[in-house]
Amino acid sequence: MENIKSSMKSIPLTNSMSKPVIGAVGEIYLRHNKFSNSNFIKHIEQLGGEVWLAPMSEWILYTNNRMMEDGLQEKDYKKYFVGLFTDILQTKAEHKIMHIVKNELRYNYDPPISEILNNSSDYLHHSFGGEAILSVGKAIDYYNKGASGIANISPFTCMPGTVVTALSKKIREDLNNIPWINLFFDGQQNDISFKTRIEAFMFQVKNYNNNSPIKKKK
Repeated sequence: MENIKSSMKSIPLTNSMSKPVIGAVGEIYLRHNKFSNSNFIKHIEQLGGEVWLAPMSEWILYTNNRMMEDGLQEKDYKKYFVGLFTDILQTKAEHKIMHIVKNELRYNYDPPISEILNNSSDYLHHSFGGEAILSVGKAIDYYNKGASGIANISPFTCMPGTVVTALSKKIREDLNNIPWINLFFDGQQNDISFKTRIEAFMFQVKNYNNNSPIKKKK
């Protein structure tokens, strides 16, 4: 990570202006695989945006949380303590790695899973389980930290993605009408339709970023 930080800092900046931020949430694999999501991040960057991508680690830490909750509910205290100690060790390892680049990032703190679940509690009960509750909670976290747009990325017919899409209108209204786009991918590379939607979305993001009455947090 030290080498990565050094390499990234050596890249000359052509434009140091602050860019509008899009928080990317959704299905864990799809949002991280650039081929499967049609290079979503690259398209956003070419249109002048910056993407904050929800980390893979949130799913790992979420499964620890579920193990602890299930252990308590089932009175299986061995399961609970296995989940607890696993979570402590993995969280410590994550913080050790991320601390190296913390001061270089605009978004440099991923809240604990308990905070993500609390964010989503007005829309989904914590027992609902799965990726939908994480996507909702993380979207709200991104908004609170200054994002000007939210992108929900899901495979075609994905149930968690469909749930988030159904809730997105209400969530968007509650978040000062932040621009929100739901993107479903089925393996068909329909570049014209995809690019047109992204361009329209980024137009909304830039207007929101410039005109929102809410003072954005840095």
